[in-house]
Amino acid sequence: MVIAAHHPTAGDEPLPEIESKLRSLDIFSAWRLLPDLQVGIVHVDSDRKLDSVVALMSRMTTVRVGVSAAFDDLRDIPRALHVARVMLRGPTNCTSSVAVFDGSILATAAVSAPETMIKTVGAALDGFGDIPDEERAMLLKRFGRGRTTMRR
Repeated sequence: MVIAAHHPTAGDEPLPEIESKLRSLDIFSAWRLLPDLQVGIVHVDSDRKLDSVVALMSRMTTVRVGVSAAFDDLRDIPRALHVARVMLRGPTNCTSSVAVFDGSILATAAVSAPETMIKTVGAALDGFGDIPDEERAMLLKRFGRGRTTMRR
């Protein structure tokens, strides 16, 4: 998978010594510092190792980190880097600054055509603004959204 960590100030590594720390977990990786990102290719062969990588990065940094889906062919690196960059802009869970691409149909559509997804979701959610707060909260809870407020 490809991991991209945003670094707000030039020269700072958002994930210092990440390669050696991953190696101590028997996870192989290669990293490069770009002007705005620290980027790594990480070999993860199980969900347990993915969980270890995410937990380590979550402990190491508070900057945004995006993680692509796993891939088998090195020719997929440019696409995986794109996905990791998109994940930098997306939501994370409340306990971590690390956003992992989950491969769902909606996530794939959002990565493939973000402008179209924004228009589609915007159109679908426009009607929620006219629903009374109590009903909107119930619908959002039922849909598993977690948040019960929307901007009008």
